[in-house]
Amino acid sequence: PNLSDRDSLWRLLVKMSARKAIDQNRRQTRQRRGGGNVRGESVFATDAMDPDQQAFAQVIGNEPTPEFATVMTEQVNLLLDMLEDPILKELALAKMEGFTNREIGARLSCSERTIDRRLKLIRAMCNEKFLQ
Repeated sequence: PNLSDRDSLWRLLVKMSARKAIDQNRRQTRQRRGGGNVRGESVFATDAMDPDQQAFAQVIGNEPTPEFATVMTEQVNLLLDMLEDPILKELALAKMEGFTNREIGARLSCSERTIDRRLKLIRAMCNEKFLQ
């Protein structure tokens, strides 16, 4: 994965979470679990013309579901646990919160160049972890 900035990291985390949700759906629709014949979102359907879209429109909102938030939190925690140095953890969190390198440098009392080098180190560690 290309982890050149925090947006790339978030895209990666969202993709990983989505794949976990797809895997969970596959497990739930296996033959031994009813082969997909167990009623799911169809219970929410009220519009006879298009029950699938109506069902999801009632459930989907602007906020992430608790399950999605949990998976995202787990993925972020896994990435942060990989960083053993507390300064690298603080740097990664500040970057995910949207702080600039200059702001992070001021907070950690170091230069922007030092922040750049540490971010490259974090990206290299993440790339190594995901390419295994």
